[in-house]
Amino acid sequence: MNKNLSKGGIATLLKSAAQTIPNFWMSIFLIPNGISETIEKLMNGFWWGRGVNGKGISWMAWDKMCAPKSHGGMGMKNLKNFNMAMLAKQGWRILNKENPLVSAIMKARYFPNSEFLDAEVGANPSFVWRSIVSAQEAIKAGCRRKIGNGVSTKVWDVPWLPDSENGFMSTYKPAQLQNVTVDSLMDIEKKRWDFEVIRDICNDRDLRLI
Repeated sequence: MNKNLSKGGIATLLKSAAQTIPNFWMSIFLIPNGISETIEKLMNGFWWGRGVNGKGISWMAWDKMCAPKSHGGMGMKNLKNFNMAMLAKQGWRILNKENPLVSAIMKARYFPNSEFLDAEVGANPSFVWRSIVSAQEAIKAGCRRKIGNGVSTKVWDVPWLPDSENGFMSTYKPAQLQNVTVDSLMDIEKKRWDFEVIRDICNDRDLRLI
């Protein structure tokens, strides 16, 4: 069929059909790498006009075709990255309690005494929970915590600094301060940062961001 389509038509067909069919499952489950690679090989073969027997030449690797058009690619989906983004979206919903019932059930079952970003896989987890937890690092890399009064935010191990590349403290973490919270860096009475404490603890990069 692809012999009767232009390259634009093939690209539209791949993006609107082949790449959207697994969306539902990718938003719930972590798809095994082998399945993602198989789907991508089939789409790559369809793009380059390989027959049912798979014979033919792929003139460009799929990962290069997934690059934006402005960078020489075709803007196709990298299914593994897309899968992780969809799972991160579910984790973000739990973190922000967008569905209070689901968030409450997940918290009671898997992280009753901590926050989602600190949650672990735990014993006998469901495959859905195991899949969502796999996206924790992606969520941590992209989210930033609002400080407020700082009582519930740890100075270390929580992304709260206003840096798009890395929101975590880069200052060395002394063992005795591993559980200290951000309010310890504040002068509560004057309602401002306690700059003397910050200068004593933080390196230049963290001091500047704070």
